[in-house]
Amino acid sequence: MLINLIGNAVKFTEVGGITIQAQVSTEFEKVILKTSVTDTGRGISEQDITEIFRSFIQTQHDKGGTGLGLAISQKFAELMGGSLSVDSNLGQGTTFTLETPITIVDEQSLPKATPERRAIAIAEGQPTYRILVVDDRWTNRQFLMKLLEPFGFELRDASNGKEAVTIWEEWTPHLIWMDLRMPVMDGYEATKYIKSQPGGQSTIIIALTASVFEHERNLVLAEGCDDFVRKPVKEVLIFEKLSQYLGILFIYEDTIRNVKTGRVASLLGINPLANMPGTWLQDLRQAALIAKPTPIFHLIDHISAENSTVAAHLRNLVKNYQFHDIIQLVDEAREP
Repeated sequence: MLINLIGNAVKFTEVGGITIQAQVSTEFEKVILKTSVTDTGRGISEQDITEIFRSFIQTQHDKGGTGLGLAISQKFAELMGGSLSVDSNLGQGTTFTLETPITIVDEQSLPKATPERRAIAIAEGQPTYRILVVDDRWTNRQFLMKLLEPFGFELRDASNGKEAVTIWEEWTPHLIWMDLRMPVMDGYEATKYIKSQPGGQSTIIIALTASVFEHERNLVLAEGCDDFVRKPVKEVLIFEKLSQYLGILFIYEDTIRNVKTGRVASLLGINPLANMPGTWLQDLRQAALIAKPTPIFHLIDHISAENSTVAAHLRNLVKNYQFHDIIQLVDEAREP
């Protein structure tokens, strides 16, 4: 609702400015969030004010569109138990006021936000993967291409499903980020075709869509997509999916940062690595720092017979990519 109101203010204000104000008040035991968007634009005539909240109605000064924005915003406000009103002076400006009831909660009851981990490199010893980005919008393709380029992937892009099919046939990518709504051939049809071909089942296809409807997720999976991600796509989710479906191990920014600043509270009481040889600890730390599971598992095998609980704990850390926790355990064990 606010995006629509602010967008209109920007569109119709050529001189002056736009002011957004918000305040919380209590009215009849209800807590109300009152937000106003004021512009110094052309204003709205009394005749037009009575019409602007009607669907498909535009004022004489409108600059295109369907006229649905304000009508939908007002309906949303009413569905939330609030209201959307307007006050305007022709030639001086307009103020839209949005009022919505809210609930005040105790800060302690809110779930704690989990910091997002930022991937900075791929761990050594892994193959080079081919990734295809399919989207009819150039900006969306560039976002993923620029995000993945520094990691050494082989990348190609396509603007519709037909191009994607052609590239798949000649290039056989390991994974495809597939937009669903595109001209020429949409993502549904392209996915269905690829998955029906010999070798198509081995290509991971992750659908990208702006839809928020759960039934579309079921449709996407039924057409053969391996997973479903909603736009706008979060950077951290891209790397989570690459790890999940291709088994890629990434080195994360906090793997190095936490070595210097963090401390792991050992779930096993006294640090389980305290009595391990210095050379073994150094090798373990080095393998964890570059996020290489295989040498870590080899090192863990050396203590399995002596302490199966510690070995199981370390294996669990590796399987969950918690290399920084291993590094911190090593550092604690080596402290005098």
